[in-house]
Amino acid sequence: MVTYKIIGDDGFSNNVIGNYVICWEDLNLGDQDYQDLVAEVSHAAPIP
Repeated sequence: MVTYKIIGDDGFSNNVIGNYVICWEDLNLGDQDYQDLVAEVSHAAPIP
């Protein structure tokens, strides 16, 4: 699993700054492209 935080729009005006993108690889010995499942998380907040 790889996680990225969107910190800028660099030519992609629909990027929401502060959102997270989480990418998974389906197999341990897979091709390591981390595009087998990709999810964008918005409005993330810590648990009080």
